[in-house]
Amino acid sequence: QLVRPTVMISVPRIFEKIYLKINEKVNEDNIVKREVFHWACAVAKKYFLKLDKDKSPNALDILEFKLAYQLVFSKIYTQFGGKISHDKGSVRR
Repeated sequence: QLVRPTVMISVPRIFEKIYLKINEKVNEDNIVKREVFHWACAVAKKYFLKLDKDKSPNALDILEFKLAYQLVFSKIYTQFGGKISHDKGSVRR
């Protein structure tokens, strides 16, 4: 958080640990926050799968992803300094 990186490169195990830690925290939250988190993950997965297949997300996909980012992912990105980009080149699912 102190360094505020714009890109994170690591072995997959580090990202798995981060994901597990986030899931632990989410599972401690109330059911509404838990469901919002799972919805946001599903939205992001659908969004990035289209990008990975060189397809353009439609307007609804883009809108849902932006909402998911605002509600959930922006808080996670802030924990890493808030400067990490979430475009196709920097985030893979």
